[in-house]
Amino acid sequence: MEELPEFSFYVQPGLFEFQEHATWKLESIPRLWFVAEALISSSTDARLAALNYIFEHDAAKGSTLIAYILTTRIKDPTPAIRKKIIQILASLFKSDEGNMTASTDVKLYLYERLSAIEEEDVIAILQTVDVESTLLDQAEQIFQNSSIAGYHLINIIADRNQPINIRKLAILYVGRIGYLDALPELERLENRLESKLAGQRSFTFTTAYTPKDTQLLPSIRTALSNLRAP
Repeated sequence: MEELPEFSFYVQPGLFEFQEHATWKLESIPRLWFVAEALISSSTDARLAALNYIFEHDAAKGSTLIAYILTTRIKDPTPAIRKKIIQILASLFKSDEGNMTASTDVKLYLYERLSAIEEEDVIAILQTVDVESTLLDQAEQIFQNSSIAGYHLINIIADRNQPINIRKLAILYVGRIGYLDALPELERLENRLESKLAGQRSFTFTTAYTPKDTQLLPSIRTALSNLRAP
């Protein structure tokens, strides 16, 4: 059993009541508070150890408190912590191998909280996926359960100050999830970039400069094809 700095957790049978969903037993409450305190610790090691404990024991499936703290740590500066948070949050929307799902209270809370996430949260998730492609589907699970994620993704796509890779990922998710509200922005961007590219091709210079934005065109075309499909 992994130990957290200043806190030790002793695993014993029956941490949860395994019925149709997870619920905390009364005797587990003190342990829950230790985990919660570790999650907001200034120590990276403590936060990561707490997340590993939560992940290994499905601790977030029965606690709205833990679910709440996880959503506040999406922008954590440590990539390894953001990765684990994405994995845990995504797991709350599906059954595990033992068919245990998150409690109804946890799911309802997550729908509400994820529908109020900020653009910085979405950017943090995209940045994490950019360096850890195995999280692609798990991040999509989070975006699918947020009513505002599509709005933020559209803003990120239009933001020329964002790195090309981040904008490409935003375009990818818009197409995969099916955010139809993104159609006008993608069409405008496609037309603008195609015009730029055509203008560059009209030059006779052999070293004509091609704007980096034009690298988005293949992703935009794929997303538009998905969004326009019947």
